[in-house]
Amino acid sequence: MLELNMGVEYVYAVNTDLRRPLPSVPPLNLITEFASNLPDWKFFKNNRFSLDMTVASGQIFTVPNELTTPGYLIFGANAKTSFEIKAQQIDMIFKINNISNTRYFNHISFYRRLRIPEPGRDIQLIISIPLDLKHYL
Repeated sequence: MLELNMGVEYVYAVNTDLRRPLPSVPPLNLITEFASNLPDWKFFKNNRFSLDMTVASGQIFTVPNELTTPGYLIFGANAKTSFEIKAQQIDMIFKINNISNTRYFNHISFYRRLRIPEPGRDIQLIISIPLDLKHYL
């Protein structure tokens, strides 16, 4: 089964007395995820794979002395699975963020003011081992 999840973020913030935008307001963002649950394979259970895309528009509605920020498009991938070793469940997630290693700025990041871009390609392996403390007490 293929899933499509989408989210839109938009903030409109204006100082009504001055009729100017407020500082550090995020731009319009569109977050899209295509996901699929995959069949169990050998001892791997609850398998899931997803691709995600984040599109951020440029932020040009700024206050004086606030930098404008260009828009960006980044992609990511995510794979999840579970398996058991000696009746102990282990959950594993493998993620790649910013697959294309795009150089971009988050308008509301503290580092944006220092002209430091967001991280490039980011690869993560997360292993989660749920513990039942009743067995250890």
